[in-house]
Amino acid sequence: MPSSGTLHITRALTDFALKYGQGTYIAGDVFPLKTTKNKSDKYFIYGRQDKRIADALRANGASGNEVEPWSISGTGTFACEEYSLEKIVTYLDQDDADAPIDPMMDTTEGLAEMLLLNWENRVAALVTAAANYATSGNTVTLTTTQQWNNASFSSTSKTDAIRVRIDTAKEAIRQQTGVYPTDIVIPASVANVVARDSEVLELLKYTHGDQLANGALPPALWNLTVHVPGAIKDGSNFGQTFSGTDVWGKHVLLYYKMPGSARKGMTFGWTFENKPFQSTVEKADGKKGDRVELSHIVDEKMISEYCGYLIRDAIA
Repeated sequence: MPSSGTLHITRALTDFALKYGQGTYIAGDVFPLKTTKNKSDKYFIYGRQDKRIADALRANGASGNEVEPWSISGTGTFACEEYSLEKIVTYLDQDDADAPIDPMMDTTEGLAEMLLLNWENRVAALVTAAANYATSGNTVTLTTTQQWNNASFSSTSKTDAIRVRIDTAKEAIRQQTGVYPTDIVIPASVANVVARDSEVLELLKYTHGDQLANGALPPALWNLTVHVPGAIKDGSNFGQTFSGTDVWGKHVLLYYKMPGSARKGMTFGWTFENKPFQSTVEKADGKKGDRVELSHIVDEKMISEYCGYLIRDAIA
């Protein structure tokens, strides 16, 4: 009788292959796409004259007080850049691959993931840098016992509690713009801490009791749309052991986003898009294979830093 293990020739499974997925991308929520005809251009910036208290009392028979209700205080600019990645897929690999591997499809999907991660990283880096906020009143950096996962953190503190921090941020935006923020970004590692906070749990018990079962944050909290990005990036150098880090770090962001149909108004930021994601496949000159290229022509722009509030290092 044949010995154990000699009746099977090792080969790859055709119905399964391990491929690591990616967390939730939110770049398009924070900086929505705005299609542009030209790669670079300008946009008008209105002044805030309409927020002044004018003398509107009219004497009998007199003319109304003429005022300046609006003006153009300046212009902003954008300049779209092309982001492109490519890979040559040889005909030998295309012919030789066993299912479920599909070199052309896998290459296209992989390039798309890398471009999306690139976009996510650019937006996150822009909005989590305190230096990009014109007023120091729209940023705060938490330390030691202020941080929400510190052993000595107080969920009921009148200055450091999570709800107090959120209310402070909302009021700072309102004071600068006249409107409350619409959205909040709570990265996955921070969301895990927020969801276990005693005061937040008490709030959820009466407003989103169904969320208590799975420990997740609800889609809306404190009258804000909640975004929990989960994207990670490799923090190690090429060729070294993988070291995953959160793209959005440990920072919480509140921002105001105007309705998508509006032509005028305040908003935190846009992704000006001159050309959407495009995939090109062509024969590679001098190579026995096809060149797969993905590209995206965009510029991420913080339109009004007054519409945002950054809580840096919410957790240690």
